[in-house]
This record gives sequence, C-alpha cells and structure tokens, in this order.
Amino acid sequence: MMTLTSQDKTELYFSSLPGQGVIYNVIVRDPKWNTSAAYVPVHTYACSLSALVNNCYTFRRLSTKIFFTNLAFLGLFVCFLGHRFWKTGLFFNGFIFKAFFLFIIITKESALSYDATLGLTAAAGIIGALLLVGYWWRFGLVIPCMLIVGLVLGSLVSSAFFFTPVGDY
Repeated sequence: MMTLTSQDKTELYFSSLPGQGVIYNVIVRDPKWNTSAAYVPVHTYACSLSALVNNCYTFRRLSTKIFFTNLAFLGLFVCFLGHRFWKTGLFFNGFIFKAFFLFIIITKESALSYDATLGLTAAAGIIGALLLVGYWWRFGLVIPCMLIVGLVLGSLVSSAFFFTPVGDY
C-alpha cells in the first residue's frame, strides 16, 4: 500500500514473481472533499502466457536449468582461473558473443520452439567459440581476441547499468 500527496511523483514499481498472478488496484482519495474513487483493477502474471521464449514456463524447463547451470559453472571457472586457462577463456567469450547475437536473431525472425532455439544457440555458440580459439591458434594476435572479450564485458556492464533506475528514463 502506498500513499501519495499531490506533489509526489505518481510512478510506482512493483516486483512480481513470474507465473504468480497479481491484481493491482488504485484507489484515489481526496481528503479535502472526503471522496474516493476506485480505478479499474489490473492483473499480471509477470510473464506472457502466449510467447514462445519469455513465457511463464521457460524457467521451469529442464533444458533451461541444464544450459544455464553449465554456463554458470564455466563462468565461475573463467572468473577465478581466467588467464591461467587463456584458451578456455577465449572459448567461453566466443561462445557468449556468438550465442548472444544468434539467440536474438532466432527469437526475432523464426517461430521455432524454445528447445530448438536453445539448441541452435548452443550449437552456434560452440561454432563461434571454436572460430575464436582457432583464430588465436592460427594467427596468435591478441588485439582481435581481446576485442571480443571487451565487447562481452561492455554488454554486461551496459546491461547492468540499464537494469538500474537510470534505464527507466
């Protein structure tokens, strides 16, 4: 419950758990005239019931849990042992770089199922990772490889930045 005066900003943000239905209602009360009005209630499930990718059941799927658990373990490995295992770090960053862009393209341009999209994303990520490691192995140039690593870091930083309230403007 929130009480606002006439000078307060009338934007409110609420957290919702995906898949759990919530009904919000706004009641406006005027203390000067001692009147009140109820506005139309709004409901949300914090997810789309009809979308193929960002629906209410995406996080409950076994394929999602396996895929992202493996990525989390590999990310922790690279985080703590990154430069000791240079080629593994390159492999991981090449995977992220290629998989990220292909996931966006597949989701936007095709009507594949979620598991097919996840499988194609993983396959493309592995191909991108092998290409980056192969480029390093063949030419040994650091700058293009570090460009990919920097682009992945920039994407992570910008995503974290726009997740803050600054991204709401």
